[in-house]
Amino acid sequence: MFGSRVSTVRLLAAGVLVACAVPVVAGQQVTFRATAQTVSIYATVTDAAGRLVPDLTQDDFEVFDENRPQPISVFENGVQPITVSIMRDMSGSMLPARELTDAAMKQFIASLIDGDRACYGVFAGSVLVNRKLTGDHNQLLQAMAMPVPAFRDGTALWDAVSIALQPLYHQPGRRVVLAMTDGGDNRSDNDLAKLEAVIVRDEFMLYVVGLTTKPGAHEPPKDLRRAASVASDTGGGYFYMRPADDLVAAFQRISDELHHQYLLGFSPVALDGRTHKIDVRMKRPDLKARARKSYVASDK
Repeated sequence: MFGSRVSTVRLLAAGVLVACAVPVVAGQQVTFRATAQTVSIYATVTDAAGRLVPDLTQDDFEVFDENRPQPISVFENGVQPITVSIMRDMSGSMLPARELTDAAMKQFIASLIDGDRACYGVFAGSVLVNRKLTGDHNQLLQAMAMPVPAFRDGTALWDAVSIALQPLYHQPGRRVVLAMTDGGDNRSDNDLAKLEAVIVRDEFMLYVVGLTTKPGAHEPPKDLRRAASVASDTGGGYFYMRPADDLVAAFQRISDELHHQYLLGFSPVALDGRTHKIDVRMKRPDLKARARKSYVASDK
């Protein structure tokens, strides 16, 4: 059921998760970018208390391209389907939280609605993923329950995010990577700066849940802070969870955000091949929008 076409394969066995090498992101083909027709932006809107705000209208939003206001040509405030790669850290340090992370993953899968599709993967010092996207909850739960082979030691977070992009290419709408991990990256072949450039260029959205399994930990590892910055740049989100925090509620919040985002669009003035900064602002001072911060103005 699991497996991925990559540069090298260590093991392939029917019905068993298989470990595999991870491709480097540089060779990816670009499918969805800004075009002459529209630049699409998905925005999460919250109030001062952090609650999601539904039922806004186009008049509540402003969009800026390089600090220049842009007419909004597309606006949707209904539920939009998502396509998501779920990547779960299965390194040894995550074992104490296995029951908790199982419950959180099951909650997220249960929250998927008609039209949503997902695939499931795991990682430690190596990465493996089922590339098949499905909206069938039972298939995803079966993937979770399958035996996990012995991994290399360590955490290959950037490789996990890189391979999670593979099933999402050529998919319409929002393409989301949801990664859960407890530590910094010490095994990846991929460089985060290059990976971030691909994520931004090809318009993916990243959500990261950082879970510390160490009592008394107050600050996330450096690599989790870097992942949080990338997630912010894509319009996704970042959650840092401690042992006493409600991990199940965090995954439900991610699902709620994804199912209540606003779709905005505008026509770019010029397709100059450059990376443009974009900003979504709310006219009401009590509201805040979170959305991707840039796009590539390319006609390819």
